[in-house]
Amino acid sequence: MEMRKREKVPLKPGFGMLQWNMKCSKLPKPIELKQIPFSEVQKHNIREDCWTVIRGKVYDITQFLDYHPGGVDILIKPTVAGNDSTALFDKYHSFVNIDFLLEKFVIGTVVYDSNSTTNDTTTITNKTLIL
Repeated sequence: MEMRKREKVPLKPGFGMLQWNMKCSKLPKPIELKQIPFSEVQKHNIREDCWTVIRGKVYDITQFLDYHPGGVDILIKPTVAGNDSTALFDKYHSFVNIDFLLEKFVIGTVVYDSNSTTNDTTTITNKTLIL
């Protein structure tokens, strides 16, 4: 199996992981998580409004984009933005505690309907993923 070399990109000053953690520490935790249809997640696929699904949870990663060590471009690709990025996240970031990193930005749990197609073109029928 060929491993892709992980590349970090230069971040703007003040946009490192330390600053991200400091920013997050000042924010309240979400009060109530909603069930969000996957079709709604798919609408949020641009830099200014970017959601993704990881392990059944929907995250609004818009504010995180500039802090990502791999850069913004990798996160706004169709395999991540507006999509279920669990497989990619687990492939490259299995050591990362996503619940801690993005705990303030989880907005709900994803609900797949019969028309839902994930980034690997697998159709999922009537399943609610709640972790």
